[in-house]
Parts: sequence; structure tokens; C-alpha cells
Amino acid sequence: TSFAVARHLGNGPSLIHGMVGVSVAALACGTIPAYAELPGTPNLYEAIAALPSPLIDVEKLYQAEIDALDTNPQVNASNRAAVLKQLKTSQDRVRLLAKRMARDIAAIQCLEAIRLYASENNGSLPQALDQIKVTVPQDELNNQPFEYSCSGNQAMLNSPAPEGDGPRAALGYEIKATKTDQMVQFTINKSESR
Repeated sequence: TSFAVARHLGNGPSLIHGMVGVSVAALACGTIPAYAELPGTPNLYEAIAALPSPLIDVEKLYQAEIDALDTNPQVNASNRAAVLKQLKTSQDRVRLLAKRMARDIAAIQCLEAIRLYASENNGSLPQALDQIKVTVPQDELNNQPFEYSCSGNQAMLNSPAPEGDGPRAALGYEIKATKTDQMVQFTINKSESR
């Protein structure tokens, strides 16, 4: 539901709508690990895989903003270049936030793929992501596979900050699987990406 709200908000006529949609999607991504820890919760891998891509089309929003300049009475030949420059700066920021959102959604889907694997393998975590039967998404921000390491019943899933980006752009999850008599219990904590 939160992703649907994010998409609807992000389909508004301006970049600010895209920013609000991205923010709502980021909030949804922040709640799913806690949901996955609850006993007996359904796996969301397929639901996340079915989300539209991109969830929010910031390029379309940027073009709509450019098109709207021609009908805006406050924009004329003398200030058009300044308005375009300011719009480009905003668009670059929204584009980066949208790429982070796409990475965060892919990371959540990856966590759900790991959880699916463990539930099918008696609580064992995969030693590598390529052991998982379902398609594991790529790190959309870095255009490469997520970094993954596993030792026993604990694993790390990381997405480092891209070169030139600050450490806040990094994403990391500590994953722990514990097998009980009746189920596999997961603990997923957001961590500093290594």
C-alpha cells in the first residue's frame, strides 16, 4: 500500500511530487525489515518483484517541468536560463534520491529472497547470493550485485556509497536466522555499510 501511495504521489505534475513519492517509498523500505522479523509473516519477494520499474519516473517529471516553462508567465527570455539551471539542480537531486530509492527497494527484495531461501533450507542462510533460486536484484545505485557475506547463521548485505557520494548513501543490513522447533526467526538490523 505504501509503495502504491508513493507511486501515485510521484505521478504528479512536478518534481516536488516525485520527491514526496520517493520519501514515502523510503519510509516503506524502512518498515519492511521489522515486518519480516514478525513470526509467520508472508514473504514479500513476489510483491516487490511486481512493482513497476521505475516506481517513480523522475525523467518524465523533469520533462513536464520543462514543458510547463513555455506557459509560465513568470518565465521569459531574460530569466529562462536561470530557471533552467535551478530546475536542473533540483532534477539532479531528485534523480539521485530516486536511484537510492530503487536501490533500497532492490535491497528489501534481496532480503526477502534471503528469507525465502532460509525458510526453504531449514533456517540456513545462503553462503552466496547465487545460491538463491529466485532472481536476486542488483544494487541499482552502483549498477552491480549487492555485497554479501555469510558466516554461520549471520550475514551482511551491503551497498557501498558510490564514488563521490557521502557515507549516508551507503546501505547495510545485518541478518541473523535462528531455527526454532516451529519456524525460522529473522533479525534484520540496518548497519553501517562496510
